[in-house]
Amino acid sequence: MPPPQHGQSGPGDRRQWSPPAAGQPQSPGRHEVGGQFGAGAGQYGPAATGFNDPQVPAVASSITMSAPPNGLLIVAAACAGAGGLIGALGWGRWWSLLGWLLAGPIAIWLVARFVAVDTERKTATVYSRPGSTGVLWAVAIVLTVLGIAVTALAVGFWIGRL
Repeated sequence: MPPPQHGQSGPGDRRQWSPPAAGQPQSPGRHEVGGQFGAGAGQYGPAATGFNDPQVPAVASSITMSAPPNGLLIVAAACAGAGGLIGALGWGRWWSLLGWLLAGPIAIWLVARFVAVDTERKTATVYSRPGSTGVLWAVAIVLTVLGIAVTALAVGFWIGRL
């Protein structure tokens, strides 16, 4: 960058940011609205005229509210509990395998689906997570682990008797 010539301002010159003295005309490029960039319709389309401009989208329309899919956690906990109960009632019988399917793969898939949907919903503009979500998460995980343990033992005793 060449040094400023006589009458021009350099990068450190504060005069370029100060208003002109009284009675002096404003120099080009200094505090102009319009000029180089245009004040009205330009190459980028018409300028916004205010809040009632139909071309300016409303801010409220872009706000989306989301919450975690707690229903998936409730269904996962119910599957895990039912699977553990079936496994306990069918101890050493073939149908304890049905309890294992409910408490194992199905309940785990439901918890994994909760995580995927919840992660997607967290990208919304407003995400509201109720306090019950943490409790539901803990209940679903504990029931799933207990259901898998009970049904795995029940299936193991059934296979051991064959």
